[in-house]
Amino acid sequence: MNKKKMTFVRGLTIFVLTAIFCLGMAAPALASEGPISPGTEETNADTAITKMLVIAEGTEIPDSTFEFTFTPNEKAGETAPAKEAPPIGPVLISMSESDRSKANDPENGIVSVPKESAGSIFSDVKWPHAGVYLYTVKETKGNDEQINYSKGAYDIYVYVANKEDGSGLYIAGIGAKIAVNDDSNGNTSIETKVDPTPGGGGDEYSHSQIIFTNTYVKDIDETDPTVESNQKFYVGKTVTGDYGDHSKYFTFFLTIERPATLAAETTYKAYVVETINGKPEVVTSEKNHAEIEPSEGRGDYINVTTGSPIVINLTHGQKLVFTGIHDGASYFVEEAAAKDYTAKVEIVENGEDSITLSNSTPNTKRSTVPDGEANFMRIINSNDNFASFFNNYKDTAPMGISVDNLPYITLITLLIIAGAVYVAVKYRRRAQNEK
Repeated sequence: MNKKKMTFVRGLTIFVLTAIFCLGMAAPALASEGPISPGTEETNADTAITKMLVIAEGTEIPDSTFEFTFTPNEKAGETAPAKEAPPIGPVLISMSESDRSKANDPENGIVSVPKESAGSIFSDVKWPHAGVYLYTVKETKGNDEQINYSKGAYDIYVYVANKEDGSGLYIAGIGAKIAVNDDSNGNTSIETKVDPTPGGGGDEYSHSQIIFTNTYVKDIDETDPTVESNQKFYVGKTVTGDYGDHSKYFTFFLTIERPATLAAETTYKAYVVETINGKPEVVTSEKNHAEIEPSEGRGDYINVTTGSPIVINLTHGQKLVFTGIHDGASYFVEEAAAKDYTAKVEIVENGEDSITLSNSTPNTKRSTVPDGEANFMRIINSNDNFASFFNNYKDTAPMGISVDNLPYITLITLLIIAGAVYVAVKYRRRAQNEK
């Protein structure tokens, strides 16, 4: 290769390397801070904040508003000075039961409800010049003591570029990193990149990955258990049949589980209520349970601790009533077999249509679990919830003859009558022959 050609090749190599270097410098950090929510000169890049509200299955979504603040930040040599960053926000996200359609499917008794911020966060921002602007976004702690507010934080990088024709600025891209973890991030490393694109920007997510997770546990309210509208959950007892014993106590095995959002086991108060002379009264006694808690207020009660099975006895017309119990708690009730009684249970959940589970034979136990299933707990929701057990005593005719045996007795009687007729006819014929 002659000297001229060598000089040309060297020059071309230097040009290519220089071009690559310049291209790398042209978009500082756009490649390094991704994933990026991209923008164009016609359409600015955008981002959204996602509120993830965690509730127990069966819990109503509370009316609530969450606030998020953007604080200017800076990194030397990488971003514009914080004092040059224009103010943003605050951003508000409101939630209510109307957001139920956005909820994820329950998992281990937990329901997660995501909701993105509405509108464009940066639409009205006036940028002083092109550059990379850094903000740290956090949730403002609210005053609802039933909500565990997020302590998470994210660093948001806003890439502001000059339009090619020099007519102004546009947002070329937005990047985000985790600054402080919360429950949505688990043990993810700080400065891990997340996708800030509204709607998720892909098939994996349906919302921005700037997620702030809050857990909601609804407070319980102890009210008068004799008022029917206060009876959030109860176990009822009714005896039927002409000869059913209304003084007999039937044995129940009850288990209450705490809602999945509650960190520790808790104890609920249960009252035995019975209507006497047309008026509902608290009648809790040691016949219902061995350990009774005396009370001068609403009446004596039974302590029911979550996760610990308890034995309860109820007679005709009595109800074991809970007024203060968490949404999302769950229960299992089984009635012991009772001699000469068939059993069924009518179940209502969240005030909806009732379900009836029946036994066709007497002397068998009955539970709130559908036949053929196991380990089935029923959820206590915001509205009416109950399991009302009915026991029917076998039909008995006067003089101690059971109606159940009437077909056999009738058959035997007919056989006896037929035999008697046969003997009478035979005797009469023999008497006529002897004449």
